[in-house]
Amino acid sequence: MLFMLGQKLLRDVTTGLLQYSISPIVPNPAEWGEYEPTSVDGGDGNWYHIMTSEVGETTPGVIEYWFECTDNNDESGWHSEQWEDEFGNLLEPYEIVFLAPGEDDHRSYRCKMRDSITHYETGWSEVLETYPY
Repeated sequence: MLFMLGQKLLRDVTTGLLQYSISPIVPNPAEWGEYEPTSVDGGDGNWYHIMTSEVGETTPGVIEYWFECTDNNDESGWHSEQWEDEFGNLLEPYEIVFLAPGEDDHRSYRCKMRDSITHYETGWSEVLETYPY
């Protein structure tokens, strides 16, 4: 028999062993957040593609986020905490900025999430093309 010790741990009363309570990541598949893929003028002579994922929830681990351009090999790698991108922007793990080749260059992107402990992944989000801001 199991009983709860908070939200993440269960204790088996017959063996005394602790177990993680694993819940699936929501939303699944991943969804776009406040900023769907968007082209913006950086004011520095460059255009950028910016986007955010919906913030995910799970137990027992921390959510990691991955962004990918479906038109080429641009990808973010997994991020689970604040990080500084190659342009010097301090980003949350659910945010990404890609350099766009030009003002009229539109690319398509998708994102997904995973649990940092179990490595259980969500399905890919809807693929969306950047649009001008």
